[in-house]
Amino acid sequence: MPGIKVGRFSSSLMYPNTRDYLVAAAQTIYAGDWVVLSGANSTTRVRKLTSTDIGNNYTESAVVKGILGMALHDVATDSNGFATIQITPATVAGGVTPVYPLPSYAAGIDPDPQTGIARLVVALALTDVDFLVRYAGASNAAATVTPAVVDTQVGFQVANTIDFRINSGASGAGLCAIVVGTDEQDKNYNTSSTECFVFTRILPAYQQFNLGTLYNS
Repeated sequence: MPGIKVGRFSSSLMYPNTRDYLVAAAQTIYAGDWVVLSGANSTTRVRKLTSTDIGNNYTESAVVKGILGMALHDVATDSNGFATIQITPATVAGGVTPVYPLPSYAAGIDPDPQTGIARLVVALALTDVDFLVRYAGASNAAATVTPAVVDTQVGFQVANTIDFRINSGASGAGLCAIVVGTDEQDKNYNTSSTECFVFTRILPAYQQFNLGTLYNS
């Protein structure tokens, strides 16, 4: 299960509030990953948010670049940005059906017709869009979700090398989001866990789509 899920779209927004973007080279992006928009090498492409971005408080060259949104499907690219398979048929165990990464025609989002570069559909992080994100303490420590966490500003962290979780121990410029609600039906609610999801909204100062900024790398 991914660390992030689309939670709620405001009724005032065109639903779904998504955009598709060309994907940067050498990317492995999973549905539920935070992604950012980069202008490296004079090409505007989307890439996965990294631990380095988080450690730099979502800034580059002293400018806040923020978070673009959440990936809505998987995609893997080669050194040119073309979609690649992650599992070759020769390595698939008997009786197992290989699952190839998107984009594909079956997924309804094919590569760019002019360049062949892979594309990714992103749920944009805007003021009226809430995301369900796993809640945790600093260094991915277990934490307890109760109504008290609502209206708390938080940051993010990478868990298990691929999944993103909230970092409730973040501070200062690392506070890029706010908890806007909890799900009392979550089986991990009100227990010490790293698996309880909360409704989270990216703060305006970190909404890359509205900031109009690009990462340089």
